[in-house]
Formats: sequence, structure tokens, C-alpha cells
Amino acid sequence: MYKKIFLGIYLLSILSSFLIISSLGIAAPTVTLNGSGTIVIGDTRVLIASGGVPPYTWSIKTVSGAPGILSAYSGATVSFLATVDVGTCYVVVTDNSAQASTTNNLTVVSSPIPIKSYWIWGSSISNRSAATTVITTSTTHQIRDVFLLVKGTSGTFDTTRLVWMTQIAKGLNTNVRIHPWVICFSDSSAATLGIYTTVSSTWISPMDPRYRQYLMDSCIIPLVRDHPDINGVHLDCFRYPGNAYNYDTGLSLVKFCLEIVTTVRRYNPAIPVSIAVMPETSNNEYSYGQSYYKLSTAGARILALMAYTGNYEQTAAWVGRVIKYARNTAVRTCSIYAGLQFTYDTGGYMPAAEIAAETRYAIDSGTQGVAAFRWPIQSYQWTAWDTVGNPTPLTISPTGTITLQPIGASTVFQASGGWQPYTRWTTSNWSIGSVAVFWGESSARFYVCNTGTCTIIVRDSAPGPASATSVVIQCVPVELIEFEAIIEPEKNYIRK
Repeated sequence: MYKKIFLGIYLLSILSSFLIISSLGIAAPTVTLNGSGTIVIGDTRVLIASGGVPPYTWSIKTVSGAPGILSAYSGATVSFLATVDVGTCYVVVTDNSAQASTTNNLTVVSSPIPIKSYWIWGSSISNRSAATTVITTSTTHQIRDVFLLVKGTSGTFDTTRLVWMTQIAKGLNTNVRIHPWVICFSDSSAATLGIYTTVSSTWISPMDPRYRQYLMDSCIIPLVRDHPDINGVHLDCFRYPGNAYNYDTGLSLVKFCLEIVTTVRRYNPAIPVSIAVMPETSNNEYSYGQSYYKLSTAGARILALMAYTGNYEQTAAWVGRVIKYARNTAVRTCSIYAGLQFTYDTGGYMPAAEIAAETRYAIDSGTQGVAAFRWPIQSYQWTAWDTVGNPTPLTISPTGTITLQPIGASTVFQASGGWQPYTRWTTSNWSIGSVAVFWGESSARFYVCNTGTCTIIVRDSAPGPASATSVVIQCVPVELIEFEAIIEPEKNYIRK
């Protein structure tokens, strides 16, 4: 009984203190929140709350669109991830005393299409001067992501070039993002040690907890702990070599992906984990243990499909099909990149026309980026890549409403821009006029067939949804034109 009385007195004293503080006008400290501005789809913005009474509660107040998600990792820190939806929102943080604070507008904008990136072997960079050339060349050609090999199939882990590249990219104040590239379960040295479970002569089982711990402790953690200027972690050979059906259904890879994502976020919540994946769509999980959907739900922010038409003996249209499948399968917070085979395994380089076609198919199928395998990229390949995917608008000249007369008359229209060649010239009403293509596919002659109004339309040869533009043609009778001629007023004549 005395304990109950004492507890009641104690609670009453706390309530009295609160009422006294309230009567004096002393409120809980206001929570403050940093962060605002524009963010590109697929990027993150780390937001930090301070003041008030922790713990904090985070939420998004949408102004337009549905532009982001929040992932809280520790304490007062949250990572805002820009999804594929553009728009504006506020991030709201509320403390334990119900005090709230919001960001200024966080506006999610589309990234340039295509986001260009490439894979590069560490052996391609012999010294700091070579690293400077790589960075400056990348900047010139508007490269955003560079996947730099730090652990190859031999098992050697070397971050020397990574230090050069991150330091130079930061020193030159570029937008080039450096992602250390880690070959995971293809490790010829580890496979010969006899201490790991293997699934082939050079591949370690993704289910082996000892090798996974080695990757985590000796590669992943050192990268995010000791290299604060990296912009992501890129995983390759994160799979079985084609015989996953003999071992598991991909759950081991999904679980390990989640472990890596969680670890990376603990050190730096802003950087993405990306994975190079096979392009065999629905067969991926059966053969390689890779599920686009499961890996994306486990936190992979970029899936780069190795859509190598040379290896698979496929056409450019196939690139579009596999990209569309991945885009429709992975969750929307995961970006899909199309990996194109600029350098063939058998030697030689992809022609410019093939680069243009594959890039266009990938863009029309929903890719957020195009990655070239691999550096060095030839000068003609840069030329093709710099122009494809961002054609000037398709236009017809002359423009506006064109008046033609008489019936049987004709005039020439010229198309420019868009995705050449131009494949179709039509009119909206063939009873009014018709078109005949001549002087090549960029020009057409329009013939007046009848009086009235119609529209002439030209389409380009975009592999996906074709672009179209039009101009209005007004065909008028000859009598109307003659009626509008100037007539002198009647003169008065004096009879003689």
C-alpha cells in the first residue's frame, strides 16, 4: 500500500512539474531537419534530424507525384531514395513530444537518358596519369557511373586504382561516380584451397557461409569503411555458373544481398549496391539463382543486365525484350541498366550502327542506364554513343498551315531530326491529298486531290514507339483565290 502511495506521489510530482513548465511557456525543444533541393531518379539524399525529444518518426508528404521512399537506418538519420516517379514532396520528422519539422521541397527529376556508364579493368589504369585521363574522358562524354574492378576472378583484391580514381574525380569536382567492382563467387584461387564448397572447378558455392564471411570481412567492409568517396558497390558473378538448379533456388543469394545492403548502409546509407545479372529473364533463377524481383526487394538499387548480343548471337531487338522483362519484374525502386558488349570476347569492337540500335531499343524498353563492356571505348563508339538516345525533335518544314491551290498542285516537305531513316509518310484524309516519297526518305511531295483540310504526318524508325510529327494542309478551290483579287472600282464615263 505504501508503495502505491509513493508511486502516486511521484507521478503527481512529475505532472505538477510539467504543468509548472507549461505555465512558464517553456516547450520541448524544436526538432530541426536538414535537406532540400533537387534529386535525380535513383539517387539518395541522407537527412538528419536533431533537437526535440528522440526517438523520431519519419514520413513523406506528397505534393505532386509519388517521388520517394524512406529507409531509416540508425538514430536520427534517414536515407531518402528517389524512385522512378518524378514529382515534389516534403519529408516530415516528428519527435517523441509531437514536435514536427519538414524539409523544403525535395524535387525528384528525371535523369539524362541514357545514363551512361562502363566497366573498366584495373589493369587498364597503369598510373595516376592514366586515371586522370579516364576521369577527364568520362566527364567529356557525360559518363555518370564507372564500375572499376578491384577483385577479379583470380581472387586478388587491390584498391590502388580505386584510390586514384576517387581522389581525382573528387579533386576535379566531376559528376563521375566510382563503384568498386567485386567479382564474388568466381574465384580460382579460393576454389583450389580446399576449404570452401565449390560448384565447379573455379566457382564457390553461394551457400558457403565461410566464403561469404570472407567476402564481407575482406572486401565489402573494407571498401565502405576505408573509402568514403566511393559512390556504390558493384557485385559481379553474384550467382551460380549455370547450375543453380542442383543446389538451391536463389534464396542464398537473396539473403546475402540483404546482408551486404544492410552492411553498406550501416557505413554509408547514400550509396547503392548494384549487381551485374544474366539476361536470360525467367530462366535466370533456375540456372543462376538470380531473381530480378527478389534481388531488388532485398535492396539492390541497380541491376545491370549483361545483354551481350555477341555472346548470345542475338539482334538489337533482343536487348529491348530482356530489358522490358527486367523492368516489369523488378520493383520500381531498382534501376535497370542495359549492359552492351562494346568489346567482343572474340576480339573486335561493336560497330556504331549496332551501338545506336541496341541503345535505342534499351531506352524504348524502359532502361534507366546503358553500361558499356568495356573500357577502352573506341573513338567511333564514343561518337555513336554521344548522339544516340537523345535525338533532336522530329520536325517537318515548312510548318504551320499551308494553303495550296489549285487541285493537282504539289509541294515538297522536308523532315529532319528524330530517329532516321523516316519510314512512313501519310495524310489524315486521302480524299484531300496524297504523298509520294522521293529525294530519299527525308523528303516527300504532297499532291492536292480535292478541296478541304488534312494533315500530313511523318514517322521515324524508332525501334520502340515511333515518333511522329505533322503539319496542316489547307486545300482551297481556285475560284476562292481568284475572288480575292483586287478589283478596281467602276469608273463614271461622260457621254459625248
